[in-house]
Amino acid sequence: MNQNETQTWERVRAAGQGKFVWREGILRRGLPFGLIMVAFHLLESKLPEAVTPDWSTWLIRTTYYVVGFGGLFGVHLWHENERKFTRSTDDVSQT
Repeated sequence: MNQNETQTWERVRAAGQGKFVWREGILRRGLPFGLIMVAFHLLESKLPEAVTPDWSTWLIRTTYYVVGFGGLFGVHLWHENERKFTRSTDDVSQT
């Protein structure tokens, strides 16, 4: 991380992991992924042999895609940024 990235991460870090996972994981990655997957399933359900699921199945799938994928991806991003931040601050303190 360069100095600008380090300062930005310090501000994000101060806001907390939950806010970061919500914003970066669920909203920025999970929501678009969920919408793409729902569109894919809608197109798939139009195939001649397809069975069209009821609304509760769609709701469960969409929630799973948005929260499941987005949440896991957000946690991964948090830990990845923490690792980079720790490495960059260790490098600065050793010089």
